[in-house]
Amino acid sequence: MTFSSLTRSAIDSANPDKIFNLSFPLPLRLASLFILGYWLFAINVRHFEKTRISCKRLLAYNTESSPIFSQAAALTAIFYLVALIYWTIAAYIASVNWFLKCLIWVPFIAVVMMMFLPVRLFNHRGRASFASCMVRVFSGKMTKSTRFTDILIADVATSYSKVLGDLWICIIMTLSGADYLSSINRDAGWKVLTVAVLCFPSALRFKQCLMDYSFTKDKTHLYNAGKYFSAFPVILLSGYQSSLSTKETELIKSKDIKTIASVFAKSSSSKYSEKALKQLDDFALSRIVNDLLESNYWSTWGSMASIVAVIINTCYSFYWDIVFDWDLTLLNSWWTLLDKSHHYGLRERLHYGRMGLYYSAVVIDLVLRFSWAIRFAPPFYYVPKHEFGVFLFQSLEILRRWIWLFFRVETEWVRTDKQEASSVDMHAYEE
Repeated sequence: MTFSSLTRSAIDSANPDKIFNLSFPLPLRLASLFILGYWLFAINVRHFEKTRISCKRLLAYNTESSPIFSQAAALTAIFYLVALIYWTIAAYIASVNWFLKCLIWVPFIAVVMMMFLPVRLFNHRGRASFASCMVRVFSGKMTKSTRFTDILIADVATSYSKVLGDLWICIIMTLSGADYLSSINRDAGWKVLTVAVLCFPSALRFKQCLMDYSFTKDKTHLYNAGKYFSAFPVILLSGYQSSLSTKETELIKSKDIKTIASVFAKSSSSKYSEKALKQLDDFALSRIVNDLLESNYWSTWGSMASIVAVIINTCYSFYWDIVFDWDLTLLNSWWTLLDKSHHYGLRERLHYGRMGLYYSAVVIDLVLRFSWAIRFAPPFYYVPKHEFGVFLFQSLEILRRWIWLFFRVETEWVRTDKQEASSVDMHAYEE
């Protein structure tokens, strides 16, 4: 079967997942998300320079000798070149063969090489420093001099947790020879290991918080650890829920209408007879079966457990973003909203100056934190279930983290200035 015929069959069957996978394969999507992160961090760094926040001082990152925009541009050029070759010649190749499957991994390999390859090109020192930082973070270690940088990298990793999960699945599918151009089997990486990959970034931050507490005995770090711990039930219950998709796939692949009809017969809300089911194509049938499985799932203990877990984690994380990561008083007490000295719910000193930036960041963070609720809106019910929806929400989370980073670094800069000012005042008093 030729690539073009695969595409036509996907369109004929009105299967959006297959169309999206063929048009934008998973390895290219993964590479695009890491390249997006590269560009966003470059914009962060440029903004910090313009607002006189020293990256060298806070992040141990020398912006003067780091051609980060050149790196991002080089990766983008490689990505578009590979994508163009893929889209151009795919229709003329006899089948989706090893050449195409190898080709679409090139941008991701380029990203890895740009980050870790030990050659004296494209800021060798910066790459070596980043690599040592990654080793330190992923080994669960932390030093006082690099604490803030290590925490930021681990926090960014939590936003990439689902991307890392997809990377794990894609690697396993590639090594096993599975066809990830037609459909993504999210059980390919073994469910337990996939869940472990998803939990790993949060586990790193959880450990860092416990290490902070062991050093300082400040209970705030324990509360912060609780925030990351609250992510584990969400991931575990999400893994359980995704097993419904496996049941759905098994039913559809069986092509056994009688079996499917018998499953529906057990549901009091079933409106589909065996005769009606025979007239449906695979994609329509999959949506109906998924609805049945979902309705059965949400009528059990899983419904309340999942909803409660995700609400707790989302509210906890949003509150921490505003009150502790950004030092805003907006959620502390109502009187700060009327206090001019605190810039009406913000804080005494705003390094970026304009209050509108801070209010906008709070609103955007709130909206993106609760974006999971879109699944309860009937017009958008199926968006998170399709590959395009998965990619969209992964992109939105990276964008949310990008905005968060602007204000997290600014907050740390203000704190550092306050500490230094207090130190100067103390020395003056002693003299």
